[in-house]
Amino acid sequence: MDCFLFFLSKNEPETIFSYNQAPGQMMEKRADPRSSASIGVRFFYGNMFYSGTITDISKKGMFINTTDCMPRDFNIVILIHYKNDIVSVNSRVVRLRQNYNRFDGMGIEIIHPKKNYLEFVESLRTIS
Repeated sequence: MDCFLFFLSKNEPETIFSYNQAPGQMMEKRADPRSSASIGVRFFYGNMFYSGTITDISKKGMFINTTDCMPRDFNIVILIHYKNDIVSVNSRVVRLRQNYNRFDGMGIEIIHPKKNYLEFVESLRTIS
């Protein structure tokens, strides 16, 4: 499977997957559990593109590490490269993470996930 930053060539992969739960890690309480990941993405708001890295993902949401955080409740479009295509994901910022007085990540809620996004998430779960 190819997952890498939008606008990069296929010779520059950006994705490393890690899906194992560490011993002693807390039990997932979400209805749709998230999987750990490291997936380069692009997102845009207005007419500007920004970049980040998905660090966990589920059918209903994800967390993106980025220094270009959008305000809470903003709707953004996330672009994920998958199977020689771009998956466009309509989403909303629901949480911001702050470290050392600066924002470094966003919790994202997926708005009406499309079939290709759900396929993408399911494909991550089948990686061994």
